Amino acid sequence: AGPRKVKAGDPVTVRMDINGKGNLNTVLIPKIETFDGFRVYEAQVKTGENTKNFTQVFIPESADVKQIPKATFNYFDPAKKIYRTITRGPYR
Repeated sequence: AGPRKVKAGDPVTVRMDINGKGNLNTVLIPKIETFDGFRVYEAQVKTGENTKNFTQVFIPESADVKQIPKATFNYFDPAKKIYRTITRGPYR
């Protein structure tokens, strides 16, 4: 996420990259915990070989907003035959 220091109304860009083998066309954007206090724009999506990139812009609506909430991504690990969760953030 960046830039790290912003004022209300300044955009913050969050980039989330998913890498792996399989059908990446079915991969959805990682879930952000909540959008309270932000104006949020639709994510831009790019798919490459074994990767899918999501870029999303968040604009804090007030000086009270201090962080972007954590992002969570769920996926199936075929080698271990279990579902896994990756969590990143919150971003300050």
